[in-house]
Amino acid sequence: MFARLSIAGKLVLLKVSRTIDTSFRSSQRAALPRVVLADDDLVMLKKIQELLQSEFEVVGMVPDGQALVEAALRLKPEVIVSDISMPGLNGFEAARRILDSLPRTKVVFLTMHGGNEYRREARIVGAAGYVLKHAAREELKLMLLSLLDITS
Repeated sequence: MFARLSIAGKLVLLKVSRTIDTSFRSSQRAALPRVVLADDDLVMLKKIQELLQSEFEVVGMVPDGQALVEAALRLKPEVIVSDISMPGLNGFEAARRILDSLPRTKVVFLTMHGGNEYRREARIVGAAGYVLKHAAREELKLMLLSLLDITS
């Protein structure tokens, strides 16, 4: 089956298939800021994805710091939302490694740690933001949009 479209006054025939539909949806989402999520709690990862998916393209979700570094270097997202306490490489060390290679990437820590020592360390490694998990629903999306200077 073919669809006829007129683009800039020229007739274009497109073969209609599931592949075209998928790529069209992907190209629409490509305009959204790309984000990688990191948390060892898979339920939390899914909740963050659901929270952000209307304003961001979630291009990766990883369960630990080493996987975060690898995903970030491969996917080059505009934003990373990371937990601090993860197995192997923690969020702070992962952020250091990522920001050494991708200094324009915005890293936001989403954590249960509210202590000043954690906030101070986040600033030292170059984090753009810090959100407590219990406030994520109200604060995370707004912070990310603000960091990227986007109005919802």
